[in-house]
Order: sequence, then structure tokens, then C-alpha cells
Amino acid sequence: MRPPGTDAGEFVNSLDGSIDLYDEAGNLLASSNGDTTLTHVVASSGKIIVKVSGENGTSGEYSVAVTGNTPSTTPLAVTSSTITDGSYLSVAPTQVTLTFNETIDQSTVQTSDVTINGVEASSFTIVDGQTVTYFLPELTDGEQILTLASGVITALDGAGLTDFTQVFLLDRVAPMVSSTSVEEGGVVPQGPLTLDVVFDEPLFDNGAGIGVEDVTLSSTVVTSSSMETPTPPPVTRSP
Repeated sequence: MRPPGTDAGEFVNSLDGSIDLYDEAGNLLASSNGDTTLTHVVASSGKIIVKVSGENGTSGEYSVAVTGNTPSTTPLAVTSSTITDGSYLSVAPTQVTLTFNETIDQSTVQTSDVTINGVEASSFTIVDGQTVTYFLPELTDGEQILTLASGVITALDGAGLTDFTQVFLLDRVAPMVSSTSVEEGGVVPQGPLTLDVVFDEPLFDNGAGIGVEDVTLSSTVVTSSSMETPTPPPVTRSP
């Protein structure tokens, strides 16, 4: 800190300044104890609050300069999302919460940061210094491409965001049986029967698969089942 008015020919400035540094929680990190310079090594990332006070009731003008600091070389990036990349959803998500690897400059957060198929988010809520929840526009069924463009958000140290993309599929229409190996009203020989069922779309295997409990026959018991195509085709990324 250097109060103006300390050199010959300048206006009179009676400020006898002192500097205190605090973290975001208000904890005192360092104090100059009445001096106009302060040396402090920052131990962790986060916002540092600089408080300048006038000693012995003095007041006046001052300027603050920071030297010796080394800017971060780590770009800002999304580290987690509440929507899983490549997932298949039967219920449309109304929001997505994104967590970043560094403390963000909250003044750079906007609804336009997040788009799905080119449509911007409707609003956002800042959860904490590294987490933002974006509220999504109404979605139609099909492939959804969620993006954050490079540089739309910056970290407190000025590092720009690395572009982020997620792709997921929204399908709210349940699959229907399109054909079976035994026609309705058909007659089959006595003995073990294999029934092939074809659906109108690929089935997603959530780990439970299709079990014998999913098929009911009026006069016998289903003993086993299997899926010929256990998962749908992978979600593709558009260029």
C-alpha cells in the first residue's frame, strides 16, 4: 500500500495505513501491524479480502498493489455433472449441477453459459464457490447435447473455462411389442416352448435385465429368459 501525498510537491495526506488480510470466512490471515507493506504466502486457493485501516484515527487516500504473485496455469474445467454423459433418461431433467476444479468468478456466470441443442438455460443458482446449478429449458425426446463454450466462465485467478460437452438421450415413450414368434391364437406342440418377443426399439439393460417375473403365462411357469440385444446403440456425438 502506498498513500499518495508522501512525496514532495504532492497534496497533504494524513493517512497512517495498516493492512489486514482475511479469508472468505472472515478469519485473519496476516496483518502489517501498522506498516504500509505486507508479505504473505497464500496457503490455499480462494478469495482473499484486503482491509486497509487508518492507524490512530487517521484517514486519507491510498492505492493497493500486489507483487510477486504467480498466476495459475491450470485452466478452469468442469469436474462433475449431475447428468451422466452417454446416459439414457426416461424423465426429462429440469436442472443440471456442475462443479468446477477452481473457485469461479461469480460475476462471469450467466444463463447463456449452458445450452442444450443450442437453447440456453432459463436461470441459474450459485451453490458455492465452485458449484452452479443451471435450470434447463423444456426438452423434447431424442439426443440432447449439453455444452459450455470455452471461456464463458473464468476462475478468480482469471483462468478461462475449457469447453465442456455432454450427450444424453431422452426417451419418455415406453417400448411396445411389435411381434412374437407365436401368433395370437396360435397352437404350439406340447413340451418346452421358446417364445421370441421383438420390441419396436432397443431395450436398455439397467443391470436387472428382463427376468422370468416380467412374463406371465396362464397355464405354465416361465423358467428362463435372455436378451438378444441387451443395450441400445451408443449415443453419438454430433460434430
